[in-house]
Amino acid sequence: MTQDPKRQFVIQQAYEVFARYGYSRTTMGDLAQAAGISRPALYLVFPNKEDLFKAVIAWMSEQGLQQLAAELDAFPDLESQLNHACLQWILRGRQLASTYPDAADLFDTKFGAVTKLYGDFRNFLSSMLIRHGRDTAAAEDLAFLLMTSLKAFKSEIQDEAELRKIIALQVSLIARAG
Repeated sequence: MTQDPKRQFVIQQAYEVFARYGYSRTTMGDLAQAAGISRPALYLVFPNKEDLFKAVIAWMSEQGLQQLAAELDAFPDLESQLNHACLQWILRGRQLASTYPDAADLFDTKFGAVTKLYGDFRNFLSSMLIRHGRDTAAAEDLAFLLMTSLKAFKSEIQDEAELRKIIALQVSLIARAG
C-alpha cells in the first residue's frame, strides 16, 4: 500500500508513542512532538487520535503479515508454516508488551481496529490453509478455530515453553483437519 511519506512517518512515530504510553495516556501533542510537527500540522494529516490509532494498527497488521509471508518459504509444510506464523504473531506482541506494558492497547479488542487486525491474521491463516489444499469453507472454519485458540492461549498461558508446546499441539491438530 503506497502512502504519502509524511503520513507514513507520522504513523511510524505514533506506533512508538502508543506502544510506550497506550491509547488513553497518549495525546495529540505527544504524537505531534514524536513526529516533529506542530499539533495543527498533525491535525491536517489525521483529524483525531482515533484515526491515527486506526492507521497505526493497520500499519502493524500490514507489516507483520508481509514479514510472515516472506518467512514462510523457509518452512517445508503446512504444519511448520502455521506453527511459525502463530508463534511469531503471539511472541512479537508479548515481546512488545513486556518492553512497554501499556502496549497492550495495541492488542485490545475493545478497539475496532484491533478486532480488524485479528481478522486480518485469521484471513492470513485461512489463505495459508487454502494454498495447502483446504476448501474455502473448511479453511475459514479452521482459521477461526485456530485464531480463537490463540487468543485464549495468549491470555491464559504465561510460560513461554508451555505456550510453544500448546500452540504446536493445536497447530498439529488444525494441519491434519479438514
